[in-house]
Amino acid sequence: MSVRVDQKLFATTTSEDVLASVEGSRAATQDEPTRSPRWFNERPRRLRYGLAVAGVIYLAFSLCLWSRVWITGDPASMATCACTDPAQQLWWLAWFPQALLHGHNPFYSDALFARFGGISAMSNTSWMLPALVLSPITLLFGPIASSNVADLLAPVVSGVAAFALAAQFVQNFWARTVAGAVFAFSPFVMASVVLGHLNFTLVAYVPLALLVVVRHVRGEIKPVRAGLLLGLLTAAEFFIGVEVIVFTVVLAGTLLLAFALRRRSSLVAALPGLFIVGATGLGVCAVALGYPIWVTLFGRAHVMGPYWSGAGSTTPNWLKELQHLGAMVVPSAHVFSPSPALTGTGYAGPRGPGMDYVGLGIVIVLVLCAPVVRRRSLYAILALAAVISVLLESVPLGLWHVIPVAGSATPSRFALVVALLLGLMLALVIDGWVRPSRPWARRLDRRFGRRAGYAAGAVAALVALAPIATTYSAPFVIRSVTIPRWFSYASSMATSETPLLILPFGLDRAESMTWEAETGIHSQLVWAYGFVRGRNNVDEYRSSLPIADFLQNVTASDTALTASQSHRVSTILARWSPIEVVLVMSQTPPATTASLRRILGPPTSAKDGAEIWMVDQ
Repeated sequence: MSVRVDQKLFATTTSEDVLASVEGSRAATQDEPTRSPRWFNERPRRLRYGLAVAGVIYLAFSLCLWSRVWITGDPASMATCACTDPAQQLWWLAWFPQALLHGHNPFYSDALFARFGGISAMSNTSWMLPALVLSPITLLFGPIASSNVADLLAPVVSGVAAFALAAQFVQNFWARTVAGAVFAFSPFVMASVVLGHLNFTLVAYVPLALLVVVRHVRGEIKPVRAGLLLGLLTAAEFFIGVEVIVFTVVLAGTLLLAFALRRRSSLVAALPGLFIVGATGLGVCAVALGYPIWVTLFGRAHVMGPYWSGAGSTTPNWLKELQHLGAMVVPSAHVFSPSPALTGTGYAGPRGPGMDYVGLGIVIVLVLCAPVVRRRSLYAILALAAVISVLLESVPLGLWHVIPVAGSATPSRFALVVALLLGLMLALVIDGWVRPSRPWARRLDRRFGRRAGYAAGAVAALVALAPIATTYSAPFVIRSVTIPRWFSYASSMATSETPLLILPFGLDRAESMTWEAETGIHSQLVWAYGFVRGRNNVDEYRSSLPIADFLQNVTASDTALTASQSHRVSTILARWSPIEVVLVMSQTPPATTASLRRILGPPTSAKDGAEIWMVDQ
């Protein structure tokens, strides 16, 4: 069953040569645009060239941001940080190919939290699909190199996907390119990419899922085929980041609501086909994701409920919400200063404008230039969906956590959805200036020539994007990752059955995860950075915070341990035995070294910049 609904609402023309548009050729101005090409059956050369050119532009942007890695640095040894969130990304990128090569279960690992029941890959953001695709790079050059490749290309892929979606609504090449850039290089994505949040950087699923639905509504894809495509896309995204799927489903709901308010009869006509699409997609997901979903909900070391302890109030704080709305259009005064919270999470550079920042310029442009838009109904639907998404960003965290399935999502991350909607709206504005359809706009075009339309579109883009661009600090701040000698030369000789406790203890720093990942994951670590089963399978790893916090403080202290502290350390080590305690000398204060020698006696061995004790009781 195929339903064609309101072709004018979704249509665009194919007469424009994209390359000619890059060169500034005059666009067609027909009152009744025709349908766009069949994307998956026919790929016109012009459209392919447009996607390729846009991809090159996005790649140039990404290279500018990562120039200290790819131009003046070494992609195999440089990262934003070897700690916390970036360390997680590095370890999981290394784990997946290692698990496949050695026949381990890729959904579970006891190489982390070896004395706490191991860790579930499905209860953590493990980036399985990117890890699989990047496996050759990881095995040849290490996870740091594959992580840098992912961080470089993820915004490019996301931008090209948004370009493809915008091509369904606008004809002008530059309008499409701007839509992709607004989405792929939004403050949300920029804040995510430096922290090793690949699941929030490789976000092509959002525009691609909408692209499939749009092409079905326009009658270009049969509902069953659209459902198959949507199911396959969803299954792939499941192994990148489940949270993005939740946001996309909510976005689809907001668009349906906006569509119902604007074009109710068209929505009613489309519902049977959409139902078939959804049912087919769910069937594909049930087949492809049945076992992974079971592992997520019931598998070994799974975590249930909200990952972050203390969900917060379920009642809105209106003053805080007003401040949040203000921060969306007015950046912080400290936008170019490092943030202690950001540094602790893994990035030592400027804090930036905030992931939900959109800037006052784009709001002004979208409001004042609305009359020039060719497809006002579509524009109104996108605007209403954007407003709803902004409101969803303000949902109290505690209230969000009571929603089934979405309990581990964070509402502030709806900024990703807002960026896509605003990018599409800005593309409609630019296309409206370049290809005027309103009588008054056509008169201006005849009087001042086509260059006036391009100039107006360029001014609109500049006013909209300048407030965002001026808050960015490029290139990103990068560090050289140094692997302690013991990990480089001796870790492969460690007894794999005996877990390692790396000191100084890192509760949040977790450099040992990077060291292990870069040298091949030869050993089990007693402690790491991630979500593991706590009390009643619910709490995350901080349920053991008192012990972890204590070890981190005493092993990084410049003062000798007291008698009571020494006794507690001895008790903890005995509880975790048998373990190998590895003291990395270059990272440990002399007072801590002396205290451990007093507690454990002479080291069992000392080599490659480390002292090792075997604790078996």
